[in-house]
Amino acid sequence: MSHGPWAVKEMWLDKYAELFADAGLAAPLYDNRNLRAGDGSRVRGSTRFAQVRDDRHAITFAGTVPEVDKTRIGVWG
Repeated sequence: MSHGPWAVKEMWLDKYAELFADAGLAAPLYDNRNLRAGDGSRVRGSTRFAQVRDDRHAITFAGTVPEVDKTRIGVWG
């Protein structure tokens, strides 16, 4: 789970992940590249295309985790 281009995982996304986890779902969190931790402001050089690439990498990574059924990975948001 990631927020998108201008927010970090600590901006309420962690609460959603807890709800998902309580329901028995894996919900890994990550911040998109080039965000300053805490305030969500962009660092020069960040693009949405790079963040989409990171989203794809996160989905691919989820499929390598032994506890995750790679045939049942979904995207929420």
